[in-house]
Amino acid sequence: MTELSKELAEEMEAFGMKPAISEDDEKFLSDVSDLQSLQTNLDAIKKKVDKLIETICATMPVEIGDTYKTVKGVTVTVTRPERFKWDQDLIKQLLNDVDVLPSHVTKRYTVEKRKFERLPDEDKALLLPALTREAGAPKITVDDLSV
Repeated sequence: MTELSKELAEEMEAFGMKPAISEDDEKFLSDVSDLQSLQTNLDAIKKKVDKLIETICATMPVEIGDTYKTVKGVTVTVTRPERFKWDQDLIKQLLNDVDVLPSHVTKRYTVEKRKFERLPDEDKALLLPALTREAGAPKITVDDLSV
């Protein structure tokens, strides 16, 4: 809405008049209203889904890979990917890194999982003390075997 049309609309409203709006603008406002309603519903659904995932995962062991639970023909699979977490200070020590950096500069050490897995055994052995393997975010699938 331009500044002039905004002023005109305000003046009309001051006299109790409503400015006419085009069919396109009415459709636009309807779409905006629908979007707002759907976003509100989506946010509520996402919260419910997150809570259910948390509740279901609390009954299953936290392990890398797949864990299963079957009750009355319904099988729930919780899949957790493997995540690598590297101890930055330990890698620095293991690699004898002595670069002195200004206090406002940081250096981050990381090793890509695929590259790590392809390293020769002696290189893996050097880095292994700095590696912690963790279970990543869970993904849940439900298979109803009674169908």
